[in-house]
Amino acid sequence: MKACRKFLLILLASLAVFPGCKVPKGELAVVTNPGQAAVFLDGEKQSVRTNCVLNVEEGRHRIKLRHYNYEDFDTTVSVVRKMRTILDVDLKPAGEQTETPSAQDSLQE
Repeated sequence: MKACRKFLLILLASLAVFPGCKVPKGELAVVTNPGQAAVFLDGEKQSVRTNCVLNVEEGRHRIKLRHYNYEDFDTTVSVVRKMRTILDVDLKPAGEQTETPSAQDSLQE
């Protein structure tokens, strides 16, 4: 137990000494038509609604968009460090029948 505590103290001290060790982040712009959809990032509801830009860790993330009277939209996006990924979605009204799924553009600027 003492060895584990000592390791944690050393780890915390090293983080204080090397503050430049940050998790790589990128931007995720989430745009919907209509706007003001609730945004869920990796299962957690975000405090912002679309149309917004989120700073997120680099890597793959699951995005869910939810808007009253519209079908939920679920997808996975890849975010690259120091880049902006754009997710642009036309939400489908609930109960609407279409032949093709909603278009999604994921661009790297």
